Amino acid sequence: MNIFNTGINDLTYYGDFYFDYGLQYKYLFANNTKFTIGLNRAMAADINAKRDITWYNFKTTAFGETVKDTVYFEEGVKGSSTIPMYWNAGFTIEKGKWMFGADYGIQDWSNYKSFGVKSQSLSNSYHVAAGAGYKPKMRAQYRAGINYSKTYLDLRNTDINNYSFSVGAGLPIRLTQSESAETKT
Repeated sequence: MNIFNTGINDLTYYGDFYFDYGLQYKYLFANNTKFTIGLNRAMAADINAKRDITWYNFKTTAFGETVKDTVYFEEGVKGSSTIPMYWNAGFTIEKGKWMFGADYGIQDWSNYKSFGVKSQSLSNSYHVAAGAGYKPKMRAQYRAGINYSKTYLDLRNTDINNYSFSVGAGLPIRLTQSESAETKT
């Protein structure tokens, strides 16, 4: 008895220009505290795309898949995908050896379309991040941060979320005299 499975390859290639823009403002308070705020945004945009679609029947063997026949094939189908609007806002405060920053962003994935079809499994996403840094008298730097993201994936009415925590250290490396001289020129 020959039983065949059906496989689908649907490859999409994107090629276009996509623009975003941002603003940043820095302010130095009288007590030497530095404050920086930034905004970043992109409007929704349609970008050019091409698709190659193949449906095929195959049988699984000990050596992998053996293709029986091609059911459907279409190459170079032209269309577009709508990349949804997004924006981000963040700030940092630096005082002496300490620095603190936070960032928030949102993207409207519920309006995503590919080749005119609106996705049913995407939802709006957002992220929140915060971090702090300490720079003692030596040139070493120590940093830590946390991040929470509600991703754009919505699987069976369940949000896919991402949580992370990071720590790091930047340690100075002493240069030889010749490397130091090259750096100065």
